[in-house]
Amino acid sequence: MTINARVSLYLFAFIAIVCCSCSDSVQKREKTAKKLRQLLSQLRQNPEDVKSINALDSQLTGNYRFGRTYACSIVGELGTQGAQFVPQLIEALNSGDLFVEDAAAEALGNIGPNASKAIPSLQEKVLHGKGGVVHMSAEALGKIGINSERTMEVLRYGAESGMELWAEKSKIAIKRLELTQKGQ
Repeated sequence: MTINARVSLYLFAFIAIVCCSCSDSVQKREKTAKKLRQLLSQLRQNPEDVKSINALDSQLTGNYRFGRTYACSIVGELGTQGAQFVPQLIEALNSGDLFVEDAAAEALGNIGPNASKAIPSLQEKVLHGKGGVVHMSAEALGKIGINSERTMEVLRYGAESGMELWAEKSKIAIKRLELTQKGQ
């Protein structure tokens, strides 16, 4: 076999491997997303469906990044009904995976006041997090809507940070908490 033929064969094998692994990844993501959308539908119809709860819990705590991130988003879509998954979301918020952490913070905010157990973790992310989880956590604190001196202190720190998105989300959260307090 000539050198050109060998190079062509190796190149073909390399492309085949890359394409197959990418295809598998896309297929795996599509399958996971479909499964999670079905779980969302089932839980909206029957919030006590143990099989669906366990399947969603498995995705929330699993090792597959896409599955974990998408599962956090699904819990967020459940809104207040997602409160039973707050412990798993707190774990995801502290996972060290920026994609998972962002999705967990957003989900906690969408759950609202029933996610109050996550407030200390969200405060910590506002102060010491990396990437999008900082502003997503600030927003979640506002959506949870439980005004405390510590939360306001953390959000004021964010509002004065000089980081545009973080400051904006912190200011919105402060206003939301102030309105909540006036409404009580």
